[in-house]
Amino acid sequence: MADLSNFVYAEDTAHATGDRGLMMLGVENEDQAAFTAGDKDYTPFAVTAQGNVIVSTIGTSGLEIVQATAGDLNVTEASAASILSDTTAILADTAAIDTATGNTDTATTLIATAIFVDDTATHATGTTTLMGVGAVAVPTDTAIEANDIGMLAMSLDRRLHVDADIVTQSLATLVVTDDGSFTLAANDGVDIGDVDVTSGPTGATAFQVQGTAADGAAGVGNPVLAAGEESGGNVQSLLVDSDGHLQVDILTGGGSDTPGNPVSDGVDGTTPANIAVASPTNVDSVEAAAKKLVKAEIWSTVAFKARLYKVDNSVEATDPFAVGGAPAYDTYTWDSPHRDYVVLGTSGGADTFRAEITNLDDSQTADFYVVWSYED
Repeated sequence: MADLSNFVYAEDTAHATGDRGLMMLGVENEDQAAFTAGDKDYTPFAVTAQGNVIVSTIGTSGLEIVQATAGDLNVTEASAASILSDTTAILADTAAIDTATGNTDTATTLIATAIFVDDTATHATGTTTLMGVGAVAVPTDTAIEANDIGMLAMSLDRRLHVDADIVTQSLATLVVTDDGSFTLAANDGVDIGDVDVTSGPTGATAFQVQGTAADGAAGVGNPVLAAGEESGGNVQSLLVDSDGHLQVDILTGGGSDTPGNPVSDGVDGTTPANIAVASPTNVDSVEAAAKKLVKAEIWSTVAFKARLYKVDNSVEATDPFAVGGAPAYDTYTWDSPHRDYVVLGTSGGADTFRAEITNLDDSQTADFYVVWSYED
């Protein structure tokens, strides 16, 4: 028989290599059945089927779990609800608990940026952090108790439910009298100030029956189409003839001001200019100081090229304002893009329009005809 002293050690004896001992056995007790009849009785250790010791915490003592590596700490117990904790006893060092985005201090800061006190924070585009708002798919209206907090309701296709019971109130009532004039009467509880709208056009009713009431006659029906004067004066009725055609007055003139004294200088048209072969020749209008050129027309029995210039104080402009030409028996016509496009100055010398014409026929001279049209 082995000496039992090899397995028995005195209290507080240090361990030494080669010490012997007895195997300590446990009993599988996963259903946590009681082994003893009462407190302080001897009992074996309770273990799982795999030999893991079952540990139970009793009282308010804190449970400190030390993790040696940075790996995840997993709870493999099937029911996490069986783990009870006393919140006053479990202390967490938030700086040491790492999350995907940082420690809990960082997470708390991120949450705080999306929480605002009512009527104190000001929105800033690109800076303010907000939480998404969810809604519950509720096909039909459902009620909650007064003062209860409830979720926003939406349809199955994600459209937000909006109360259709929107109460509207008209500010005033339009009152039309027998003579066609009308006024606005404020409704109860509404203050719209002093409003008195009478018939618009002077001497005409505000409403008339189509085809039955003349301008100024009494009647109630379709409104008269009216327009205001450009200067802000009285409103006037638009006029139509007996067939209902709108009457329009065509104002003379256009552009920056009303044209005056239009002139067609046909001197060069009645007195042809004989131009030699390939020899540029100038054909000028009569004196036309301060005139605005509208059109120039050049015709000949031969092909030609023409360049149009302004001549101010007997000096031809450096560049032509138009270049063109035509074959034999055809007309080159230049029309001004705007009546203020080509305007002569006023000087003591010649102020004219000029056509520099080149005869392109290499065999004969030809007569050319030029007509200038201009105005003040």
